[in-house]
Amino acid sequence: MAKANLDYREVVEFLSRETASGSDKEARFENFRKALAKLAVREKIDFSASDVILIAGTNGKGTVAKALESLLQRDDCRVGLYTSPHLIEITERIRSHGTDISNEELTDSFETVRDLVEEFSLSHFEILTLIMVDVFFSGRKRSKIDCAILEVGVGGRLDPTRAVPHQTSVITRLGLDHVELLGPTLAHIAAEKLAIIDPGNVVVHASFPPETQEVVSRFRTVASTKWTPAQIYPHRIELHKERPIWILKTPWGEEIRLSLSGLRAVENVSLALEVLRARGVTLVSARSALEQLAWPCRMEGYQIAGFLAPIYLSGDHNPQGVESLVEILAAWPYRNLFVVAGIGRSKNREEMLKALAKLRASSLILTSAPFRATPIEDYGDWLKRALRAEPDSKQALNFALQSATPGDLILVTGSLYLTGDLRGLIRAGQFGCATAIS
Repeated sequence: MAKANLDYREVVEFLSRETASGSDKEARFENFRKALAKLAVREKIDFSASDVILIAGTNGKGTVAKALESLLQRDDCRVGLYTSPHLIEITERIRSHGTDISNEELTDSFETVRDLVEEFSLSHFEILTLIMVDVFFSGRKRSKIDCAILEVGVGGRLDPTRAVPHQTSVITRLGLDHVELLGPTLAHIAAEKLAIIDPGNVVVHASFPPETQEVVSRFRTVASTKWTPAQIYPHRIELHKERPIWILKTPWGEEIRLSLSGLRAVENVSLALEVLRARGVTLVSARSALEQLAWPCRMEGYQIAGFLAPIYLSGDHNPQGVESLVEILAAWPYRNLFVVAGIGRSKNREEMLKALAKLRASSLILTSAPFRATPIEDYGDWLKRALRAEPDSKQALNFALQSATPGDLILVTGSLYLTGDLRGLIRAGQFGCATAIS
């Protein structure tokens, strides 16, 4: 008997239950390859008909991917964008032609791949990757895309996205994260992430740490690859409406007021532009694409009516990300800073909190993320150093709002799950009427 079709919420619940089973990661990856090949044959998918850009790295993958989407769409290219994690709805992860897929499209595509999910016992991310392939390349619901931009989930070598044939490999900045899965050193992590490079690829990369050079040299021998190191473009900082704005100068002399903040924004946008240059794409102007670039929870600001300080959401979730956040806030002319921090239980919270402690005139408010959170009691001695420890993140942010005075700043950080959850509450009016800060 045929199984009844699931509705959207049932699909989301199903996905939330499906985790990777078995310890043999290589076997799981080959298992997914078989499922992907079967889908491609059944749906007559020709991957060679589209350009595919695969992005790996520790920090900046999402920003580079989003910048590429914005730049390519301005060039009349039909673009697909696959990122993770989502902030509110799982449909945020799969976009084409400038819009997220709908609940109905996700449900329909899930039913299309459901037999493969069961045959190959696929995990949550593997299922979503199959759905992405169906949406981007089959043409069943939306017209096929010209270019797919895919963000690696974790690592690279055994990530499901690597199974999708791709012409361009992008490596963003490397750092220590997911060490329990990828290995304890930067050399281990580089080996996992550079393994996305296939013969014939265009390879565009950020600068590599010195301790990874031996690994990088090994991957440079992959046949027929063309390597382009991305340069950080010239830039300066200007104050605008009591916040710093980073202004980037492109190789063709255009000055762009970036909507994103910090040296990391300059680095990631420079990398995205270098990807296009390495692929032979000529841009007359990037201003409209990059000045309007919106990437939620990357120093995204809101002002709540009736409260005296703005809130900025920045989902930095590893020590390298927090260090870049410290650099951003060093240019910010705030009086006092209230830091609402909730860190994932698998993250290096000690190093992240040490970095946050460098922030000038700051008070720490510890809380819990809504998913994979560090329990409040596990913060140890940091509980004594914090202004407040509040397990309920809504109450923690409300305390910061009540405490702040004119000239102060409120920062929410430590986890994309935390910032995404509070972003949803802010936009739903749970703290009062909210206005986005441009």
